[in-house]
Amino acid sequence: MLPGIIQRLEELVLASSGAEPFEEILKLIYAKLYSEKTGKLSFQTENIRLLFDHAKKEWPGMFDKKDVIELSPAHLTICVKELSKIALYKTDLAIIDTAFEYLLPKSAKGSRGQYFTPRHIIAEMIEILNPKKDEYILDPACGSGGFLLHAAQWVKNQDTASRIYGVDLDERMAKIAKALVLISGFETAHIYKANSLATIKEVADNNFDVICTNPPFGGEIRDEEILQEYELAKNNKGERRFIVERHILFIERIIRFLRPGGRAALVVPQGVLNNTNLAYIREWLFTKARIIGVIGLDANTFKPHTNVKTSLLFLQKWHGKEPVDYPVFMAVSKKSGKNLSGKLIAHDLAEITKRFREFIKKEKLGF
Repeated sequence: MLPGIIQRLEELVLASSGAEPFEEILKLIYAKLYSEKTGKLSFQTENIRLLFDHAKKEWPGMFDKKDVIELSPAHLTICVKELSKIALYKTDLAIIDTAFEYLLPKSAKGSRGQYFTPRHIIAEMIEILNPKKDEYILDPACGSGGFLLHAAQWVKNQDTASRIYGVDLDERMAKIAKALVLISGFETAHIYKANSLATIKEVADNNFDVICTNPPFGGEIRDEEILQEYELAKNNKGERRFIVERHILFIERIIRFLRPGGRAALVVPQGVLNNTNLAYIREWLFTKARIIGVIGLDANTFKPHTNVKTSLLFLQKWHGKEPVDYPVFMAVSKKSGKNLSGKLIAHDLAEITKRFREFIKKEKLGF
């Protein structure tokens, strides 16, 4: 229902008002969240601007103090009527997710290699990692916050939210993540708009027990200050490469964020695991972490956005001397949950997850 409401707001109201749809709808959503959470003011046209002012104070950092709702009274009345049809606070995340994915402009998704990870994929990755209530959890490319929210829900402990951290370079993505965190009731989670490949004072290396993420595939890093900090930005002679794909640097950054013994799950392009010219990444990775397992996904997984072949990589940062040899869980999903047009269909990941968890228990990996 909510995706349909947002579509109507964008097509029938906001497009003709001249306002920027994403920002204006987000303002209204926050006004409604404040109304639902506090019950102090009803979500009515005459209260909206005051509700938004209260929301800015309640959740600082989302909007500038000078931000105001730019819709005319006529447009605002139609928007309020539509949004009044549904409750937002602590509602079904899948509904909210779908709505935001529709709203987010294409310029903030495909062109940057960013895609909303299907929620059934996230659920299986979180179950395999099995985060605990006292562990610190990070997504360094958090997008809409799906991994973080599933982790918090998996643990089922409100105190866990204060140990959850998300970072995203895209301000709009960070705003979506913060909105979903609020909607889910995990208000103490930490979401930052920042570049995970650079130093972030709030998010320290060697500090996280669990990392679950889908780093952006698109884009090349040319910034010398960033490249000089990465081992994977050097060739076999120790010379700095002048251009490195962003997702390659993310692999190293994830390892650095993990505590010794910490574990991670990430989506990687298939080529990282089998292209001969990327063998140096695998060789480096073997020295830094145990490869727990790999799950191959079919080309439909991220449709309709892309048909890039991907895999799920699970690893655990070495703690002390690494063994010379060890078994690795390997599986290939034949039904990853999307058809050729990108519609959700049945998947086989639950069975793969069950077998993976049996492998983890047999190997006594500690989680």
